[in-house]
Amino acid sequence: MKTGFPRNPHSSLIIPFTAACGVERVTAHGRRLPPRFMRWGSAENTQMIRTLRCTCMKKILACFLVSIVTGFWVSASFAGTYISGNLGLVTVNDSDTDDGLDTGEFTFDKGAGIVWALGSSFQNGGRVEAELGYRSNSFDELKVDGVGKFDIDGDITSNSLMGNAYYDISTEGSFTPYIGAGIGFALVEADFDYFDSEDDTVFAYQLILGGSFSSSEQFSVDLQYRYFATDDPEFNGLDAEYSTHNVMIGFRRSF
Repeated sequence: MKTGFPRNPHSSLIIPFTAACGVERVTAHGRRLPPRFMRWGSAENTQMIRTLRCTCMKKILACFLVSIVTGFWVSASFAGTYISGNLGLVTVNDSDTDDGLDTGEFTFDKGAGIVWALGSSFQNGGRVEAELGYRSNSFDELKVDGVGKFDIDGDITSNSLMGNAYYDISTEGSFTPYIGAGIGFALVEADFDYFDSEDDTVFAYQLILGGSFSSSEQFSVDLQYRYFATDDPEFNGLDAEYSTHNVMIGFRRSF
């Protein structure tokens, strides 16, 4: 039976795993305790670096998108509306753990993702769109330095709402490479078999590199790579990292 996430932000979520294996720690007062591992965030200095990095990334992407979208509307003529859909492979980066007593690392299995978008294109090669996305990966294991490995059953998922801007690089053939970036929000949810699910809504951003193969003036096939990441989600006082690499294929239909 699921017991729910501990309400004390300094308590451990790894207790059910370590307790089953008989792993214990001895405190300065002689009390035997299992290691405290499910604080996904790192030490304070590392967390500060992550926060500054995310803040800088947000500012850079926001300025980039505002300047591109403004330039599109000012200098370009409206060309048309399109819908698009892409699906593919999602790889979540490993998440380091450090609670001040022990260090470790979460790993994830490969998963899948799908995105849908409604957008507008411009005659100068620019595009803007609103996008809905969903990604899902299973937890693989937790590696505890100096202790061992623990298998973890559960999933981490994200539902995102993004605003994207693209620039299509004009070529003479049917292949058109493009670059893009997006900002928005994502609902990131962690669901362990031992605990109730917890979620957090956080700032999200992505960088996109791809190309389209046109079969007609209205229809094209997209092949793209995306780096999609979020601010560190917080699950009941426990910080986590969420960043992904996505390889996707899909279509785009213009009207």
